[in-house]
Amino acid sequence: RPTDIAGTLTYYFDAGQSLRRINLHGLTGEPSPLASLMVQFYGLQPEQSLGGQLFTTRWNNRIANLLQIAPAPVIYAGADHSKYVVFLELNQASSSFGLSPEASELLQTAQATRRW
Repeated sequence: RPTDIAGTLTYYFDAGQSLRRINLHGLTGEPSPLASLMVQFYGLQPEQSLGGQLFTTRWNNRIANLLQIAPAPVIYAGADHSKYVVFLELNQASSSFGLSPEASELLQTAQATRRW
């Protein structure tokens, strides 16, 4: 179905084997159900972003979780299941385990784009 997500789901654990982060990189044809789920159950809120949608939550006034939905760079005819690229990162609220380098870079790019 167009709402399915094809991609990679990665779990990160600390030395005590506690879950610290979940990353999802994928493609989908219809991202609305995922965005709704993240807003409803994880409290992500929309933020301004060019070239797609950005949802975040904050902990101690720092972004702790994010979901970025962007149009796929190349869309092929009949590829109804891969129109959007999805990046999701959910972290445990902790100052010692912040955003991944990839998520931090994504936010820096989004912030630089908003200044224009």
